[in-house]
Amino acid sequence: MLLITLNVIVILAAMAAAFLSIAFYDNKEHLAAAHRMKAFYIAEAGLNDAISQIRAGRRGDLGAEDAQISFDNGGYWVVAVDTGGIWTLVATGTYGNQRQGIEGIVGSGGEEEGFYTGAGMGEVQTDVENDSVTDSYDSAQGTYFSQQTNNMNGTPYANNKGHVTSNGPITMGPDSKIFGDAKPGMLSSLILAGGFVDGSTVPRLDDAMLPTIVLPDTASLPSTNFDIKDVTMTVPAGDYHHSKFKVHGNSNLTIEGPATFVVDEIDLHDNAVVSIDATGGPVYFYSTGKVKFHGNAEMGSASGRPRDLLIFINLDNHTGFESDPEGRPGKGIKIRGNSEVTGVLYAPNGVVTVKDDGVLFGTAYGKKLRIKNDGKIHYDEALKRILNLGTGTGKATSWPAGSGGGGGENVLSLLSWRAVAPGSAPMTQGGG
Repeated sequence: MLLITLNVIVILAAMAAAFLSIAFYDNKEHLAAAHRMKAFYIAEAGLNDAISQIRAGRRGDLGAEDAQISFDNGGYWVVAVDTGGIWTLVATGTYGNQRQGIEGIVGSGGEEEGFYTGAGMGEVQTDVENDSVTDSYDSAQGTYFSQQTNNMNGTPYANNKGHVTSNGPITMGPDSKIFGDAKPGMLSSLILAGGFVDGSTVPRLDDAMLPTIVLPDTASLPSTNFDIKDVTMTVPAGDYHHSKFKVHGNSNLTIEGPATFVVDEIDLHDNAVVSIDATGGPVYFYSTGKVKFHGNAEMGSASGRPRDLLIFINLDNHTGFESDPEGRPGKGIKIRGNSEVTGVLYAPNGVVTVKDDGVLFGTAYGKKLRIKNDGKIHYDEALKRILNLGTGTGKATSWPAGSGGGGGENVLSLLSWRAVAPGSAPMTQGGG
């Protein structure tokens, strides 16, 4: 009897041990599954973070395997690859000893694009002459010069989306180069006199009209004269009305955004530097008169983003002076004399001229556009991805909450996603 009892005890003990082992294994598997799910959600959070970064004009790369971004007691890192406006992102999330990977494809998906889609437009005529160049870069990917890796017969350039267009003719002079499309009006033509176009020259299928500028209520404020020379100063965010905005004589001026200026004219020269601090929002200038950048002047965003500075010019220097290549004498809209502007110039009734080694990083739209004598426009492709970038119908406001200084709604969105092995290299996509 005793022997039978001992055998039963041994069997029961073995069964209990087996049950405990199974329970422990099941609990371990359950815990691992829970950690895998947590890692997946953290990877998803990393993917969303990267998409937000790209929409804000940044690269999308976040953290690294050995320097993860902490999130909910776990961590993530994201690797991003841009192939011509289509981003492939791989986000890896970690929790406990578990890892999960998600690959996302981000792009416009053929949806609506912003207003500024090329280096420039002259509504009635566009001229690119005498060693002048248009090309493009993407400020979300760094500076223009970091992307200026191409060369054609001694002419360096970055990307080939420096499109120019018109409802009328486009004329090109000797040694001028358009790295992008040159699209004249549907009833007009491209007049090529020694220039080069590496994109399409097919005429437009319809006319594009430039919206009218509407001055903001800042114009009703009392006006003062802003004229500084050999001065270093900062202008805080706000609304300003000046009869003249003149910076010269080695002055260094910083303007904090958001700020709106209504002025009768803009004149920067003699090595003047105006830096835009757009941390809080962009800076808008509305000019009712001439705009001149010359004598080695510089104006633009400290971050190098053209969308941070928009110059709206409510001046008609074209009507009555159609035969004058640069419009009404004494009422010019010009970037010249080794001056540089990083921003958007929009003058729907004006003749805009970039010449004599003047450089514009951004875009220029006008009634007529002239780029001549080594003038250059380097179009920022990031402008195309912003739907609500202004055409002169409002005041500068703070960046939207959570935009990271995005300056407008970006049309980029998540096109597709899939689970991948943690830490996988992005599979690059074709796209433009």
